[in-house]
Amino acid sequence: MQTERERLEKIVSAVIDIAVRMHQKLGPGLLESVYVRILVYELKKLGLRVDVEVPIHVIWDGVDMGVGYRADIVIEDLLVV
Repeated sequence: MQTERERLEKIVSAVIDIAVRMHQKLGPGLLESVYVRILVYELKKLGLRVDVEVPIHVIWDGVDMGVGYRADIVIEDLLVV
């Protein structure tokens, strides 16, 4: 059974590999949304759980102030891209 660190390392490696392939095929200059869609598609093909635009709440003085920002991509609850 893999440790959490080993799982994270495999995910990071997959993200880097996909990003390099995207850069080689598409190059720079497209909208960020295109690269995000392709990355999410490729990660899901690998069987990974991928969440997009994940709301991150800000807690101040024990009070939830609401969504402070959104994480573009969260993979397997281990990696934020």
